[in-house]
Amino acid sequence: MHLDNVGDLLDKVFSIAELVRLEIHGPEQELKKLYEPLAQFKPQFFILEYGFRR
Repeated sequence: MHLDNVGDLLDKVFSIAELVRLEIHGPEQELKKLYEPLAQFKPQFFILEYGFRR
């Protein structure tokens, strides 16, 4: 998983910055893969929808 590749970098970022809000946007099937790994950050998930809207 991509998060495994950036774990060390995230640790460095969080040592010098405060996370105020985390938004994750994407297709529902992909977002489901991130619920558990990102739970500690309490992100807001937004499902990307395609097609026409009325």
